[in-house]
Amino acid sequence: MKKLWVVLLLFLVAGCSQVGPRMGEKITGNPDGLRIEFLQLQPPTIIRENQDVNVGLKLTNSGVCDISSEVCVSDTLSSVWGGIGEQCQSLNLNGIELVAGKVSSDTTEVYFNFEPYTNLDRDLSTTVIAKSKYRCEVSAGPQLCVKRLVGEDEKECGSFETITGTGLEATIAPITLGKVEKQLIPERGGINLIADITLKKMNEGEIVGEIDPSVLSEKGEAFALRHTPIRFETDYLGYGLMDCKNVENGVFLWRKDRNEETISCELFLGDVDFVDNPLDVRLGYEYENLNSLSLSISDVDRQR
Repeated sequence: MKKLWVVLLLFLVAGCSQVGPRMGEKITGNPDGLRIEFLQLQPPTIIRENQDVNVGLKLTNSGVCDISSEVCVSDTLSSVWGGIGEQCQSLNLNGIELVAGKVSSDTTEVYFNFEPYTNLDRDLSTTVIAKSKYRCEVSAGPQLCVKRLVGEDEKECGSFETITGTGLEATIAPITLGKVEKQLIPERGGINLIADITLKKMNEGEIVGEIDPSVLSEKGEAFALRHTPIRFETDYLGYGLMDCKNVENGVFLWRKDRNEETISCELFLGDVDFVDNPLDVRLGYEYENLNSLSLSISDVDRQR
């Protein structure tokens, strides 16, 4: 009987140890950040002329970066008919954290009140836009092993590795790690470490920021319209900064029409025996999330 109780106790302990992440563990996953939702019927999709317009939003921070910014509401219709002119409210949301082993997201609701649309001579339509811009700075990266002889002990340390999923240690943020491809290249005097680092952005929203005037004058206005800057640097801890293509003075220019970019970095490590150190990728950028809602406005004279 005593043996049975011992077996049951061990089973319960093993089962409990697998419930959720432990306190103090890093929260990792796919790119995510601020989520903006319109509350039900705030506003309704069809309103009448001379009817007050109320906009309600639910805002949830699903990323690690604290948000201290504003949320603004506007519409696409000319102001000559009144209605929704731009209004902003302060927004403060903490980044996600672990509470009792589960990921907890900070959320809030905000409300805007606008004057009616007036003096219509026909039915009109508009698009209500809610948006917020905030700064995010994160670091992330997996451990990468490096060995003296390429091709040997491949099970212990691969000369070529593709790291995805939980092994990436990808911090949850609007832009974060999507994949790291490692290569070890033997050269005279040691080993060259090459890391092709793929960054991914969340589907909603976009990176915003001003390109340095010197870059603008060199590459032209057309280039600036297609790209936006992010801060990027990475090092193999214990060995220093890596040299990364298309990164100048710590700035990488992201193509606005892409949801992911790959940056190739390398570092000559010299004559190493075996090391298994973290790759530290540091990102900094300004990000704008938004949501929109189509709205129809009925001319009261046509309803009579």
